[in-house]
Amino acid sequence: MMSDSIVPLFVYSLPRSGSTLIQRMLASHSEISTASETWLLLPQVYALRSEGVYSEYHHVYSQKALDDFITILPGKNDDYMRHLRGFIMGLYRDASKDKGRYFLDKTPRYHLIVNEIIDMFPDAKHVFLWRNPLSVIASMIETWGGGAWNIYKYKIDLFEGFSNLIEAYEKNADLVYSLQYENLVTDVKGEMAGLLDYLELGLEDEVFNGLSGNYLKGTMGDPTGIDLYSDVSCEGLDKWKSSITSPLRKRWCAKYIKNIGFDALNTVGYDGEAMLRDISCLPTGLRNMVSDIAYMSLGGVYGFIEPHIFLDKLRKIAKKQTIYVNR
Repeated sequence: MMSDSIVPLFVYSLPRSGSTLIQRMLASHSEISTASETWLLLPQVYALRSEGVYSEYHHVYSQKALDDFITILPGKNDDYMRHLRGFIMGLYRDASKDKGRYFLDKTPRYHLIVNEIIDMFPDAKHVFLWRNPLSVIASMIETWGGGAWNIYKYKIDLFEGFSNLIEAYEKNADLVYSLQYENLVTDVKGEMAGLLDYLELGLEDEVFNGLSGNYLKGTMGDPTGIDLYSDVSCEGLDKWKSSITSPLRKRWCAKYIKNIGFDALNTVGYDGEAMLRDISCLPTGLRNMVSDIAYMSLGGVYGFIEPHIFLDKLRKIAKKQTIYVNR
């Protein structure tokens, strides 16, 4: 059981879904403390996984050794998770600096370990934030790609991430809270009232009025919304339509919506068939066609060869550092 001194509050979403907005609003409440994005639990949980990590210390061997160690614990994996939970709780308590009841940990890539987090912290509060996937795609293109096609870099979020979140939400629907970004920005007081009721907290004016002065320090997080908006805005709900106009983008997005599946989208309140109609009705233009062809072609091999790893080795060579094999 967790200490009564602090309760973890997790917000799960895909990147570019408005999680920084809701984090800043909740952090304005006197009972909630937070940090920009911790990524704290990712390496802790991945220590137990045999895949997904490459390192100089040979992660595969590390995971095998950890498995061996866990077998000698009296309670096996339960003991290990209990101590890991205590370690994380201690960090949350120290980071909260005695402010309020909750510590909010918001890290979009937590979609990779959402089931493990819920199992580790069953008494925590778990909030699922959804956004129109087409808006997520467009925001990734505009925010991180400067308008150029870059979705091949975030396929793990769009495919694994959405699937993981849907699975975890359906499995724990009675324990968690779910809301849509579109509803939040069009009815902020109503949606926040429902969320705060789930958290058993009263309404405070600062939740709605504190964005202009509530900036979260840290290198991770939303690089655009914090600077652009000092208040909740719904002006971006249809901006995705101006980013998905080339025939290649329209075809990719339509295929993606079909890949997610209409049932999965309907589970979280979205109409997949309507999305397909919206895509087909968009004007088709040739802007970005040349770069789309190039990036979509290169994107197919990007994940396979992972050039950023090779470039990191080149940087080490330039610094006259020794190159080691990562496993």
